[in-house]
Amino acid sequence: MAGVPAFLWGGEQTLSDLGDGHSQVTVSGTTEAMFQNYLEVLEEAGFAEYATNSITNTDGDADLVNRFATYTKTEGTDQIMVHVYFTESSGDTRVIAAKNVNLPSTTIPTYTKVTDAVYVALADLDEDGTLADEVSLENPAYTESSGSLAGIVRLEDGSFLVYDGGNSYSVNAEMIYQTLKSLAASDSDPNNDNNIVIRAWILSHHHADHVGGFYQFAVRYNRGDYGNDINVTLESVIYNIVDTEEQTEFLSAAESEFHRIYVGIGLETNDSGQTGFAGVPVYKALTGQVFHFPGMDMEILSTMTDFVPTVIGYENQLAQDAVAKGEKGDGNTMSMVVRLKPTNGSGKTVMLTGDATAILLDKMCERFGTEYLTSYIVTMPHHGITGDTYRRHNATAFLYETVAPTYALLPQASRVRLAAQGSLSNQINVDLMNTIGADHILDAASVHMIDLSTGAVTSTPWDEYNT
Repeated sequence: MAGVPAFLWGGEQTLSDLGDGHSQVTVSGTTEAMFQNYLEVLEEAGFAEYATNSITNTDGDADLVNRFATYTKTEGTDQIMVHVYFTESSGDTRVIAAKNVNLPSTTIPTYTKVTDAVYVALADLDEDGTLADEVSLENPAYTESSGSLAGIVRLEDGSFLVYDGGNSYSVNAEMIYQTLKSLAASDSDPNNDNNIVIRAWILSHHHADHVGGFYQFAVRYNRGDYGNDINVTLESVIYNIVDTEEQTEFLSAAESEFHRIYVGIGLETNDSGQTGFAGVPVYKALTGQVFHFPGMDMEILSTMTDFVPTVIGYENQLAQDAVAKGEKGDGNTMSMVVRLKPTNGSGKTVMLTGDATAILLDKMCERFGTEYLTSYIVTMPHHGITGDTYRRHNATAFLYETVAPTYALLPQASRVRLAAQGSLSNQINVDLMNTIGADHILDAASVHMIDLSTGAVTSTPWDEYNT
């Protein structure tokens, strides 16, 4: 990008388009000293430090450093952003540049505490509002559901974060709204259910079973279409998708899936002429950034920028063989991994993985290590599946051994996914489930509310919750 100094050290350099007006140069064979030298070059070119972050992996014999820095510069009417990060485990430095983009505030919010922070894992619903996967282990014949993912965080000031949102069914939008209304009504202000403030809606990736609920919610509740008493404020949307021709060449239905996001944020309209939260600030999250919310920080642990310049469909031989046979590339590789950290020191952190693939998750674990990544709660990416086929190679035991969760959230309405290996058509890997070492595996047949101060869990079966 014009005006951004070149990275003068290291080995091979690759320029990539990240979409959303972002470009990335990936430099191999770099060191921390080279990274530091580049920051000095940025300052000499008139860039000012905006934010920095550093994470050290202490697992091995030698510490592995990860450094992140964001710099900005005003040129005329434009603000140029440069986000640069170095990962010692790979020796790569990435330089990402864009103009006039939203950056996470570096200010710690001040607020009045009115309630405890909780994480709510919502149920996995079918289009008719019933559980998507009502079967027993004794009767494993079933129609496989997608295991869509939706979660809500109530912050200590009574506002919310929403994660993904489940499939593109109106019942998911209704479930999200009714849950927000119920949680807001329990605050000290009895009228707060008429003033729902969503600090951020976090979208892990573009697939319909993750962003569909957001799309349905956005077209229904952005203007109070279901009654004048509804007042929903959405302050931001956070994601990192790469909708370039290069990265979507081998994906199925990518255009229509991205379309749901763009309708939700008001950039496009659906077939009925509806649009979502027009004008909502959108953040393209970058690895190493930290977003500050009332009583809660959100770390960006992994994004597509870590994968680039590799192209989806070419990430390994398994992927290339699949594409050669006509299979579609694994769009789950676009999944962004974030972690929520309460600032009250409780240690009840929540790692949200979307459907992140093994190639991303394993590198994330190598990058940051067990001491840093250990989390109280983790969502199980793509239902905890691993296996021999490219499309099933999503999670490995390495993730769960590293994160060592107390609670693992299974985005599936039945424990059928704990059935014996090979007994079902999708070859569930029970060994993976047994390896994670979690004290509890909570499936999505119930709505689970976990207090992020005490760890207390309230689980309500869907047939009781939906009354």
